Amino acid sequence: MSRRPRPKLERHVRVYVEGVLYSFAEDRRALREYRDALIPSPVARYGGTGGGGSGESRPAEDLGVRMGDDRYIREKLRTLEAVERVLRRCCRQDARLVQLVYIKKTHTVEGAAATVNMGKTMAYDHLNAVLWAVAAELGLVGRPVSGLRKSAEKLSVKM
Repeated sequence: MSRRPRPKLERHVRVYVEGVLYSFAEDRRALREYRDALIPSPVARYGGTGGGGSGESRPAEDLGVRMGDDRYIREKLRTLEAVERVLRRCCRQDARLVQLVYIKKTHTVEGAAATVNMGKTMAYDHLNAVLWAVAAELGLVGRPVSGLRKSAEKLSVKM
């Protein structure tokens, strides 16, 4: 992760990304439980009545369609995979900071900084870089506005 100063994230983006990090472990558990609830029991059901119902019965196909079309599952997978990709790219100290502050919620930023032998300001800078990376991975931030202005100026000059 680059440690160069970045402009501040917009408040609503920062709050959303922090919420994603705070609920990361819980969302992973909830998604696993939700998927398990969708999958039918492997134990055969034997009833006293015989015969089948009308029409075709395709439980495996129905399950696949339900899991593929479920918006909740798609959105949770997208956010969880984005956070996991960023955490894999982080150095060990950054991942430990995120783990202590956001995922386990056992430390403040200052306490986590002391745990990983880092200053408070540097810890905030590292966490800000991680928040930017997650926001970029989720597609919430793009190029900085100054970069857009420069490219617009180049286009007007060429014309």
